[in-house]
Amino acid sequence: MRPRSNILKIEVVLLFLVLLQSCAFSQTDVQTVYITATGKRYHTSKCRYLKYSHVAIALPQANERGYTACSVCNPSRIKDPTPPVTSRQPEPALQQAQQAKKTVQVNEKKPILSTRCTARTKAGTRCKRNAKTNGKCWQHQ
Repeated sequence: MRPRSNILKIEVVLLFLVLLQSCAFSQTDVQTVYITATGKRYHTSKCRYLKYSHVAIALPQANERGYTACSVCNPSRIKDPTPPVTSRQPEPALQQAQQAKKTVQVNEKKPILSTRCTARTKAGTRCKRNAKTNGKCWQHQ
């Protein structure tokens, strides 16, 4: 009985390894990177430079368009990169985003909300710090 149970354990382990390997090969090797509307570099999804805008793109496609890797997040590079293209054509989605951004900036004017803090000090004078929108500075919140 013992040799049979050892063979069964080995078969289960081999089956698990085969399934694991097949799952690894089923995934595509294309890495998704992100570009900004105005930048010349591509980034990972958690890069700090993607705070306001980002468009997903495949890594080979980013290299074809002349984008280079970000020096901060350093996404993996292709082993045999194609030479960068000197003139870049922005994506239609990027063009639309840029146009929308321009219209928003023109139409949107924020009122000036910088006022002095309304709190009183121990001496009874008004605080001299600039206040946030709630009327208090960082110390008197």
